[in-house]
Amino acid sequence: MNQPKALVQDLSENEESYHSNKEKFEYLFKNMSTGVVYHAANGKIVSANPSAARILGLTMDQLLGKTSMDPRWKMIHEDGTQVDGTVHPSMIALKTGKKVGPVVRGVFHPEKDTYLWLQISAIPLFRAGSTSPFQVFVTFDDITDRVIAKKRYQSLFTNAQVALFRTGITDGKLYEINKHYAEMAGYSSIEECMANFNARKAWLVPDERLKLIYDLRENGHVSDFETQIVRKDGSVINILFSAAIYPNKGFIEGSIVDITKRKAAEDEITVAHQRLKTILDKMDALVYVADMETYEILFANHPLKNQVGEVEGKTCWKALHPEQDGPCDFCTNQKLFDENGNLSGVYRWEHFNSSVGKWYACQDMGITWTDDRIVKLEIATDINERKNSEAAILKNQVLSAMGEIAYGVAHDFNNSLQGIFGNLELASMENLSDDALKYIETAKSLASDAASRVKQLQFYGKKSNDPTNYISINICDVVNESIEQTRHLWKDESEKLGITIKVTASLIEDRFILGNQAELRSVFYNIIKNSIQAMPDGGIIDIKAKDDGNFISLTFSDTGIGMKEYVKQHVFRPFFSTKGFEQGKGLGLSIAYSIIREHKGELNIISTAVGKGSTFEIRLPLSTHQKPPLNKVTTKLNGNLNILWVDDEKSILNYGKVMLSQLGNRVEVALSAERALKLLEDHSYDLLITDIGMPGMNGWQLADQVKGKYPKMKIAVVTGWGDYISNQQKIKSGVSFLLGKPISKDEIQDIINSVITMKGNTLNI
Repeated sequence: MNQPKALVQDLSENEESYHSNKEKFEYLFKNMSTGVVYHAANGKIVSANPSAARILGLTMDQLLGKTSMDPRWKMIHEDGTQVDGTVHPSMIALKTGKKVGPVVRGVFHPEKDTYLWLQISAIPLFRAGSTSPFQVFVTFDDITDRVIAKKRYQSLFTNAQVALFRTGITDGKLYEINKHYAEMAGYSSIEECMANFNARKAWLVPDERLKLIYDLRENGHVSDFETQIVRKDGSVINILFSAAIYPNKGFIEGSIVDITKRKAAEDEITVAHQRLKTILDKMDALVYVADMETYEILFANHPLKNQVGEVEGKTCWKALHPEQDGPCDFCTNQKLFDENGNLSGVYRWEHFNSSVGKWYACQDMGITWTDDRIVKLEIATDINERKNSEAAILKNQVLSAMGEIAYGVAHDFNNSLQGIFGNLELASMENLSDDALKYIETAKSLASDAASRVKQLQFYGKKSNDPTNYISINICDVVNESIEQTRHLWKDESEKLGITIKVTASLIEDRFILGNQAELRSVFYNIIKNSIQAMPDGGIIDIKAKDDGNFISLTFSDTGIGMKEYVKQHVFRPFFSTKGFEQGKGLGLSIAYSIIREHKGELNIISTAVGKGSTFEIRLPLSTHQKPPLNKVTTKLNGNLNILWVDDEKSILNYGKVMLSQLGNRVEVALSAERALKLLEDHSYDLLITDIGMPGMNGWQLADQVKGKYPKMKIAVVTGWGDYISNQQKIKSGVSFLLGKPISKDEIQDIINSVITMKGNTLNI
């Protein structure tokens, strides 16, 4: 009794469940976004949901009863070829009884007048116990946007101008590549490359690929990873590798850019850049490159770094002109462009850099730097010596004119001194009181001192450079003379400035060399003067002499400011000076160096340090010939001479006539060379004494004529220009004696004695 009741209850519950599921299915069928159609066994559509009609652009009436064979579908494959109705997924499912899809097909949309792309699946339905489907359940979704995007991607992938790829992470197998990838790898087609090329094995350095994979796993992607791969033919190319990793899918995809040509060009540029840097570093000029907007120094050559230190990366006006508080007002950046903004070539200019105290000739130009920006290249050549030389030439022209004037004044002054000195000597020969003679001797001493000063003036104006004039010199006497000549500098001038400079000397007596006394005196003068200028606060100059056997060594030490290494290396160069042109032309030490070299000696700096003074050493070869002592006229030789004295100064002729007459000679005088020649025609003379500087015919011209007509006559020339006359000139004109004004009685007697001796007379004891 209970079983039927239970059966009825169960059937009742199943019916309720059926109706409930049916309602749910019908609701889902009507409202789902996926299109659904049912095809009967004959292929006709017997049922469809609203989404199917909407997607296909048909009404439900238009849709029902249609078959897949209807040509209005215009179904196509993804490649655009037509799909025959017999191979529609629904028809294949009805025929085979198997599920078909999902497949992608295109169908024509009548309202949109274009194709839609559908993803279609067909599932056959069977009745119980039947092996043939009675219906086909077909679902489809509109994937038009996805297909279009895929086609666009495929077009971009295929036509990209870089190599695109998808490869296995571990095995390097190619999943997908484009034509550029195949060509990069050295293959003529994608198919050949896919079949033969392995991305993992192609890496020249396998460890670099391992690093790439590590970076990809860490970051998910890499950009511009530079490496090298081996192509089909074995050649190696440089690439930039950019990719993303998909670990779950087991592949890497990305792009490769062949940078082989770029690398070669970069290498060439690098080599050329390095070659240029090498050339610029070896130039004897200062070179730098600076950004014209930021003023940053991008490059500086070694000479510039040696002078101002490391400046690359610094602002040019701060590094090169520290006295500036902003961009230089003389900056040439704007001068490197024309009115149209184009580079205008080389701009040349000269500039005095006050921070280093030097003149430079600058050549500025705009160039393209390695990163394609326009920058300024400046090449600055040190023209300090040229500028000093130009200033020296200009000043020397003035000094030369002044020297000529001073030289002429000295000549006239010597003539005046001769009159003063001569008359004092004549007065001393008179019968005067002892006091009067003492006054006369004092006046003569002062006149002699004045004559000595004039000779120094003449020496610095003009001096002989004739090495045949070298005589045996007591070198330490010359040093002492130079100390005295510089006394006004180290004593008088220093005392005016309120400082004390002391000169000490430890010399050796009777050390003789062969040389030009005037030239050596100028050397010692310049070295002492240089030491004085190096002691602005006072100090000591110590001079020592040492006999080394074959050489005498003279050292000049001071306690001055000393020299930097750069100054020490250049101090003997012409026109080099650290004192500025107003204090010196930079010639003194260079001339001193040349003079010592001409004397077969050496001039060196043996020690110097900033703040500790300097020591100069002069080494000169000793001579075996000692200078003979001057003969003093203590006796008078027998014999009276016939003497003709020629001078254009009456006071000198008067002195000469009286002096020679008192010495027991017969004297005639002439105010000109022309008058002297007339007297020579009528009289015979033993000795001709003539001034050199006379109007009309000068003393040398007169001597030349006398030598030719009267070869036995002895000639003495007198000059107010100083006694720097070459032996060649004396021999050429037949001159036996040279007298420098003012002339003393003893010098005249010495010449008379020599002439008497030459004539064969004997001493009167």
